[in-house]
Amino acid sequence: AQRRIKKVSELPSGKWFQFYLNNDGMVSIPYSLISPYFDDISKIDPRSFSIFMSQEMGRSRTHEINQPMSENLIEIAISITGEDDGTFDQSDKIIFYGRGPSGFDNVNADIDWHQNIYFNSNSCWLMIPDNKDLRGKRTQFMEQPQSGLLIDYGIVSQHIELDLINLEASGPEWVGNPISAGSYQPIVINMPNPKFGADFSIKTRFRGHSVNATSSSQHQLSIRYGTIDGIQIGDKVNWTGNSSRELSATASNLNLNNGSNIFYIVNSSDDLNSLPYIDFFEIHYSRLLTYDNDEFEFVCPTINQNIKLSFNLTNPDNVNLWHI
Repeated sequence: AQRRIKKVSELPSGKWFQFYLNNDGMVSIPYSLISPYFDDISKIDPRSFSIFMSQEMGRSRTHEINQPMSENLIEIAISITGEDDGTFDQSDKIIFYGRGPSGFDNVNADIDWHQNIYFNSNSCWLMIPDNKDLRGKRTQFMEQPQSGLLIDYGIVSQHIELDLINLEASGPEWVGNPISAGSYQPIVINMPNPKFGADFSIKTRFRGHSVNATSSSQHQLSIRYGTIDGIQIGDKVNWTGNSSRELSATASNLNLNNGSNIFYIVNSSDDLNSLPYIDFFEIHYSRLLTYDNDEFEFVCPTINQNIKLSFNLTNPDNVNLWHI
């Protein structure tokens, strides 16, 4: 029988500290979090520090076969405030962009959600080497273009997926809440600073189901904005049985609220046995580049050309834009 050869990379000796991430976003590790576990941490040169993650950055691995052997751990770029003096002081901290097990991935300029059905956290490692002359991977400042298309908004994506029920009590598919015939399910989403007059798109997936397991019910679902009788977004989706259906739609000339927005998934089926489940609800909208002292993530609406981003603020020294 063939033996599987494990690929091993040589990593420097030192102390390894494991930690976990649950979501995508900026991460800060302050001095106070490390110092209880490392004696004399202030005497260590922080320029030697490194952060490692799995090759998939926390996402689940591909199911495709005949894949090349990849590294078990890869180093990511980080920034450490105050490291230039060669000491890790109480005011210093490690900053980096972290990924959780599930999140949006940029795949060939398409923003696709990756749902990890195997893990609910991403295992990461802080490595402090014995050789303090080593240097970890660091983020680099980018030169701004002198000219380009001026843009005052970015595309922000939100994904809601409540894995509450495994209908078949086996397998990897989990779904959220059911919607009985003649009822509705509200979806409340906080959407700060939407751009007036811009389009937005919605994608949602449903799993057919029946009150009576022996029947094959007729389902009819639609998405309404604001109220259950509000503007319908996209077409109704009709199907029979327990198969799945997706509804994708783009809304034009519909202005979103700055803050909470309510969408209703309405089941208007006449079949009282209809009981489909929501798998996920996803929205992509244009958000003005207004900084409200809260971190937010966006994607540029254009690619393969120089752009200049117009933010609605006077850029303070402690605010940075990270290109992930």
